[in-house]
Amino acid sequence: MERWNGRVAVVTGASSGIGAAIAKDLAKAGMVTIGLARRVERVEQLRKELPEEAANRLHAIKCDVSNEADIDAVFKQVEDQFGGCDVLINNAGILRTKPLLEVGTTADVKAVLDTNVTGLVLCSQRAYQSMVKRSVDGHIVHISSIAGHSVPNFPNMNVYPASKHAVKAITETMRQEMRDAGKKIKVTSISPGGVRTEIINDAEVPPNMPFLDSEDISGAVLYVLGTPAHVQVHELIIKPIGEISAALLITMERWISRVAVVTGASSGIGAAIVKDLAKAGMVAVGLARRVELIEQLKKDVPEDAAERLHAIKCDVSNQNDIDAAFKQVEEQFGGCDVLVNNAGIVRTVPLLNVSSSADVKSVVDTNITGLVLCSQRAFQSMVKRSVDGHIINISSIVGHMVPNHGNLNVYPATKHAVKAITETMRHEMRDTGKKVKVTSISPGGVKTDILQGVGLPADTPLLDPHDISDAVLYTLGTPPRVQVDIMERWNGRVAVVTGASSGIGAAIAKDLAKAGMVTIGLARRVERVEQLRKELPEEAANRLHAIKCDVSNEADIDAVFKQVEDQFGGCDVLINNAGILRTKPLLEVGTTADVKAVLDTNVTGLVLCSQRAYQSMVKRSVDGHIVHISSIAGHSVPNFPNMNVYPASKHAVKAITETMRQEMRDAGKKIKVTSISPGGVKTEILAEMELPADMNLLQSEDISAAVLYTLGTPPHVQVHELIIKPLGEMF
Repeated sequence: MERWNGRVAVVTGASSGIGAAIAKDLAKAGMVTIGLARRVERVEQLRKELPEEAANRLHAIKCDVSNEADIDAVFKQVEDQFGGCDVLINNAGILRTKPLLEVGTTADVKAVLDTNVTGLVLCSQRAYQSMVKRSVDGHIVHISSIAGHSVPNFPNMNVYPASKHAVKAITETMRQEMRDAGKKIKVTSISPGGVRTEIINDAEVPPNMPFLDSEDISGAVLYVLGTPAHVQVHELIIKPIGEISAALLITMERWISRVAVVTGASSGIGAAIVKDLAKAGMVAVGLARRVELIEQLKKDVPEDAAERLHAIKCDVSNQNDIDAAFKQVEEQFGGCDVLVNNAGIVRTVPLLNVSSSADVKSVVDTNITGLVLCSQRAFQSMVKRSVDGHIINISSIVGHMVPNHGNLNVYPATKHAVKAITETMRHEMRDTGKKVKVTSISPGGVKTDILQGVGLPADTPLLDPHDISDAVLYTLGTPPRVQVDIMERWNGRVAVVTGASSGIGAAIAKDLAKAGMVTIGLARRVERVEQLRKELPEEAANRLHAIKCDVSNEADIDAVFKQVEDQFGGCDVLINNAGILRTKPLLEVGTTADVKAVLDTNVTGLVLCSQRAYQSMVKRSVDGHIVHISSIAGHSVPNFPNMNVYPASKHAVKAITETMRQEMRDAGKKIKVTSISPGGVKTEILAEMELPADMNLLQSEDISAAVLYTLGTPPHVQVHELIIKPLGEMF
């Protein structure tokens, strides 16, 4: 820590726990340390725990980081008294243990966002300006949480995980801004698992849950600060050892008579897909080791489909088999237009078992190498014939997070790999200018042979293989007008769409009205919702209603949902589409109003509308559906300038979706919640952004189609997350 000796560190939330440990360790390491806290007397007490020399370097200033005036006063005092800020540790954070879907928690939601998100941004702005003004290569460290990466299955965490997902995005946004400004200032996010602090006392955690100590996090801070000037730790995750953490009517016209190859087609998901593709008019070639089982599938389909269903013996862990299969497909059928990589195996042996080498190798050979080799052959076939084909990888939810049950060995690792392979293929296809598509579908548990021996709880709800086949058909199929018939169960029921005056919201409102739903379009510019009626057939126009509402205003929201209940009986479907973007640098002082406006609309407004809709559904025992229109920026921060807290707000929505799903499950409700994350869409929200002129964009109608698909799934199927991008998108 020599290079920081005598320099100034500001630590927020320094009165106890992690903040106190960091403040003490920085003072002991030679830094002039300013501990900020509302309970400033507790920071003063920390001096008694330090050697005299270190105690003289620890100073306390009273500050509530949810109060901008306090922040301004503190950083002015730091500048006047100590010369400025060289290191900022954003540690202040609060948790409110109320159900997220409970009405009346607005103050709690806002308090958490004001402290954990807005306060962090405002402190970072002041520290950054201080560093830039003095040409200091400083360091900003955000103390985040493992809950910023996945939502822990603990009750009543409210928007805490959402706020930490937002911090993850804010860190990346700041890093990009610093890089683009040519500054050598570093920014790092540290994400601890459970830590023994006051904040944990409010959370309902298992009694045997292992915890870190505050000093462990302080150790991580010292490590991060101690890295050489040319090294930047982007993200540091630190955990204690042992921590837990219906049939679619879609058009397949363009695929009729074209050739689909499905691996692992002898049973389960593969069998369902190969049958459905044959019924949809494709020449469907099923690959399997047990080829006789594919022949048996012909008995399950109509005669004309049976004639289109073909079987080829193939073990996808054997390259010779793969080469022979694709050669036969080319010679007999002309080539491959669609590849569905479904073959996969699991071995239920402990990963750390020395004798599991053969199991590890067989799973990797099938689930990764085989998938890559088949994709290579299919892609070459498509390119050779100038075919705009499609490769679909059937992955798994364990490719996104590792479940805490059973001996899954390297199976989750292989599915994480498939996630990365899909993205790598997409980049390569884009860079070579090919119009071939690649998609990954990640189901939860499915009733298949592969689950035998995994040791799932007896009451684990499972999908049917045909549910996954439906998703494949949706992926291959075309947009909304042909999906209306799947919306029968929603006919005459009530949908509320926020931000319905233009763009995605307008497209969704119109399509839901056309699909038979009584559709309530909410907007500030209510006259524009009224205008949409002119674009609809008379019957649908009569089902579209407009109500003026600003979702950043709680009184408006309460009035709207009361009117919906009084006039239409209540809300059955809620589409949270309203969202705003402010194009200001995140690190620019004076953007507080913009930061708060985005959070009020994109996060708090979404939560408040969801609470009212959920209460309406529960009150009437309705198995409703809440759909959040999020963004690809909720998964990774795109490298475009001046997006401010927009990506952070969408990262928060990702966490909110999961928090709500857990609350609904624990309450025993059959209400669904889904997040749809589009890439760039041609809407008003993009007008202010500096986008490349040749950037590929989706149409609003594409997102509406995804909403119809999601709503049209059978009652036992819940689409958690749907990511939809234009072909060739750069991010």
